[in-house]
This record gives sequence, C-alpha cells and structure tokens, in this order.
Amino acid sequence: MNQQLARVCCLLLCMMFNNASSAILEPPFCGEEGVWVQVLRAGALRYADTSTSSSYLVWKDGKAKLLVDAGHGAALRFDESDADIKDLDAIAITHLDRENTSDLWAFLRASDREKRLTLMGPFGEDPDFLTSLAGVSFARQRPAMRTVNAVGRKRWAEFGNAEFHAAAVPVDHGDERGLAWRISFGEQSITFTGDFSNQKDLMTGFARGSDALVANLGVPEEARGASHDAFARPSEIGRIAASADVRMLILGARGARTRGRESQTLNAIEAHYQGPVMIADDLECWGL
Repeated sequence: MNQQLARVCCLLLCMMFNNASSAILEPPFCGEEGVWVQVLRAGALRYADTSTSSSYLVWKDGKAKLLVDAGHGAALRFDESDADIKDLDAIAITHLDRENTSDLWAFLRASDREKRLTLMGPFGEDPDFLTSLAGVSFARQRPAMRTVNAVGRKRWAEFGNAEFHAAAVPVDHGDERGLAWRISFGEQSITFTGDFSNQKDLMTGFARGSDALVANLGVPEEARGASHDAFARPSEIGRIAASADVRMLILGARGARTRGRESQTLNAIEAHYQGPVMIADDLECWGL
C-alpha cells in the first residue's frame, strides 16, 4: 500500500511539474488587434547579470512593426515572441553602446525582405559605428540609415509611413548622449526614454499625453554621485509620468542595482504618479 501511495504521489508531482513547465514555456503573445508594446529584454548589461540588456518591440494588429534597441539577447527573445522580421519597418536605437546594439548585426543579417528596413539612431556620436556596419553581410539590401542629432534640444520627426510616425529628442546619460523615442499610431503613442538623467528636462513635454511611458530604471531612489548623474531616479520618473499625464508607466532595464528594491521604487514613483505602474519582465506585453 505504501509503495502504491508513493507511486501515486510521484505521478501527481510529475504532472504538476509538466503543467508548470508548459506554463513557463508558453510564450505570452500580444493581441491580434490594436497597438501593443512588448518587452523583449528587461535587464541591464552588467557583469554576472543574467537579465542583460533592454529591448522593446511595438506591435500593430498582430505584426511586429518597430524594434527599439537591440541589446544582448534581443534576437533570441524576438524569435520566442513569434515575431516575423519581414514585418519590421524600422529599428530605433537610443544609445550606441553594446548594451543597446550588440544584437543589431543579427537582425540586419537575418532581414531577408522585399521592403527596405529603416535604421534610426544617434550615429553622429560614433562615426566608427557606421563603418562597422559596412562589414555586415546583408541578406538582400542594406537598411536606409537615418542619423538623428543627439546634441541640443531640437525634436526630430522625419520618419513616417502609412501606419506610424517616429520622433526623437536628445537625452543626457552622464557623459554620453542619446535619444528618447516617441512612436505614434494615429492618436495612440508610446514614449521610450532610453537611459537618461533628464538634465535637460525635456522628457515631460516629449512624453505628454502618451498612452505608455517606457522608462529605463537604472538606479534606486538612494542613488547618488555618478550613477545619479547618469540615470533619473524613480521619484523623477514618477514626476515625469504625472506631469506628462501618461496613461501607464512601464519600467524596464532593471539591473542588479534595482532588482529586489521594487517596493522602494514603487513608493518613490507613487508619491507623484497615481496611474498603473508595471515592472517589466522578459516577453511581457501590454495593449494601449
């Protein structure tokens, strides 16, 4: 009797494990209608940080239309999301460091497509970056390159097609310069901060009225010194979200400095912003 009971218990445990494994492996697909933002990679590139890098995908009516950043692991998550690279219209880059571009070459080499892909970013910040792209073996054709000025305060809005428009403004990230992006599908829009410190105080006006503000959470509230100079703290992100009157706030790029401090982060944000706040994990998806 004891042996039979043991076999039954073992069988039940195996069934529970298999069901749990299936649930874990089930890809969280975005909806088939409307505009959705998906987090491909939710981490920050640091030594021994298994969540590495940040990358985001924007969907429209069941098709992936725009990729924002292509850091380490983005290509794998893109495949797991069931997106088709032939549907992509553009890739927008916030910064030219490896954290944001290491998988870009994989996307470009895999882009076997009839329509030309557009690649937008602050390429003037690193002339060698464009030189490195010259060595890429493209499947059919090179992307259309759009260099966006990351200096000053001027807004760039020179990309658009029948489905969406893209705009960008310069942002500071310590001693580095990059771009924040706003992607608009008619009256709906998503703003991506990238890594930023908001020293120029441009983000509020740029993100105003966005359905979603996707903010890179680089530091905890108690950050001081160089890290504070490079990243906006949670309270600043909350202030921006409230002042810009965004409908929801999604926190990405979470590294070892912010994981495990979610309660403190939410407290700092919610002191200013009363809307929904999502702490992102890989492959999670939200509809506008």
